[in-house]
Amino acid sequence: MPGYAGMHVPDYLVWSILCLFLCLPGGIGGIVYSNKAKQLGAAGDYPGALQAARTAKTWCWVSLAVGVISVIVVIAANAGGSGS
Repeated sequence: MPGYAGMHVPDYLVWSILCLFLCLPGGIGGIVYSNKAKQLGAAGDYPGALQAARTAKTWCWVSLAVGVISVIVVIAANAGGSGS
């Protein structure tokens, strides 16, 4: 394919694995699409690999947002506790 020779497609696998600690479903989604990006890139389907990489990145951002919001909610719930 012209224009794609030697192209590196980021797979976001490490970031996806770290996102498992923030939001399990989001981390799993990131890992699935990271592996898909890696496989498509190895097969030479660079547009498909780039799309899968973008989806993996989106899952990682969603996982990060859910994790941060969850931590804030837990801290707020504990701070507004029973007061005894």
